[in-house]
Amino acid sequence: MNLLLIPALSLCVACGTSVTPAKLYGKWNYTRIQSLNWNPDSTTTREIEMQKPYVQFNENNSLVMVWGGDTILKGTFKPSGDKILVTQRLTGGKTRDFYFKIFKLAGNELIFDSTDRDPSRVYTRK
Repeated sequence: MNLLLIPALSLCVACGTSVTPAKLYGKWNYTRIQSLNWNPDSTTTREIEMQKPYVQFNENNSLVMVWGGDTILKGTFKPSGDKILVTQRLTGGKTRDFYFKIFKLAGNELIFDSTDRDPSRVYTRK
């Protein structure tokens, strides 16, 4: 499940492009997950094909992350430079704030890094 909290999104930051919510809207299907500390491909292509993970950014600035048909994260998002600030809704009315670091956002390709204890790079396509 930590693999889904990986997303640290990057919108052509090297190009100097600023991330806007409209650039993120839609369903982004995972195509690859690369651990930044361990085995480069920590999740196999077969597992991704079976579990069909994705992150969806909605026009009301809400987001949802799904893995194997189960929602593993709900919350809101706000782009800020090369980061996506996320407020996750937890049980009991609590929240948790974190961010995804955007590595690349161009057309229908989004690559982001998670910023948790086991950071990963997540490759996605619309």
